[in-house]
Amino acid sequence: MIIRQYKLFANWRKSFSKNFIYHYLSGSMAEKNLPEVENSEENLIIKLEEFLKIKNPKKINLYLYPSLTLKKKDLGGTSPGFSRFEGRKIAYVYNKKFPKVATAHEETHLLCFEWDKPSSFIEKQYIISTASFYEGLAMYTQSKFFNRYFNRYSLTARPPKGMTLSQAIKDDINNDRVPKIKDILMYEGYCKKLGNGAQLGSITEFLIEIYSLDKFRELFIKLSESNTQAKNESFFKTVYGKNIDTLDLEWRSYVVNKSD
Repeated sequence: MIIRQYKLFANWRKSFSKNFIYHYLSGSMAEKNLPEVENSEENLIIKLEEFLKIKNPKKINLYLYPSLTLKKKDLGGTSPGFSRFEGRKIAYVYNKKFPKVATAHEETHLLCFEWDKPSSFIEKQYIISTASFYEGLAMYTQSKFFNRYFNRYSLTARPPKGMTLSQAIKDDINNDRVPKIKDILMYEGYCKKLGNGAQLGSITEFLIEIYSLDKFRELFIKLSESNTQAKNESFFKTVYGKNIDTLDLEWRSYVVNKSD
């Protein structure tokens, strides 16, 4: 298994709080604003623990990159955020363009492993559940606990530029441009058929807010990229007493009729 390395590790300075080890570079914005970052992150993880009904068992390594260019050089990807279950690592870009450490998404990726052990291995990393639901839960908590409005990587977006999960997907639903839940349930469909990432967070929002977090968690830990498509689909009936197509129709109605 190949895991990208934090190439500047020797140059990182460290600071500790109850739930985090902060890694930052000397002279960076992160160093200057470290007390504010620590306070923000500790308050956020308390909210996530309460919502997910878990306790963070061990400090999380949070690497605060001063630029997206440097983060991309070290870890790849175009997002300002990055997380890995192995080593309990989160990386985030923190600078004037990204002035908030918006790690609700990445922290959720780590904390959900307190629900169950890893069940899938894709893109050189361990995840729990299927890719769509692993990302969907993190998108939902990001909108719930950091900022309900988003626009690509503008995580501090505000209307009219920013949109809620429902607003971002409603037009696509009305114009029949959204694949069925079963068509993006597993990794192949996630890669080939998903056109609007907001769909993942919106489905999660619907299942949690209409049917409860407990039922969602039960489904979440049953799903796996190691299962067959048919087996994963069967879990919707097991958990909700309704098949995946019925829940898909309910979700679409929920979005179209939601005012936010």
